[in-house]
Amino acid sequence: VKPYAMLGAGTLSATLWKVRVNGDQWEYFFNLFRSSETDGSVTQRFTAEDLIQLVKLAQVLASVLDEDGCLDHALRLRMRRLHVWLDMMFHSE
Repeated sequence: VKPYAMLGAGTLSATLWKVRVNGDQWEYFFNLFRSSETDGSVTQRFTAEDLIQLVKLAQVLASVLDEDGCLDHALRLRMRRLHVWLDMMFHSE
């Protein structure tokens, strides 16, 4: 299965997979990792400094899941609200 999308915020990245489960139903899966700025190595260990980038990455994931349109309506609406709420949080700084 190929990744559906590669997403990032700062040094954090996520690989997003979209898998058909029943006819026209889809499930999404993702993983998170941090890339080293010096040598490109990756890890799944995070630090306190990564937390803001992690929240920004969650915002990007929520936006992509909402825009794709394959989630059920209720979950799509929750993704949209999460994206908008996080966007307001970051723009109020």
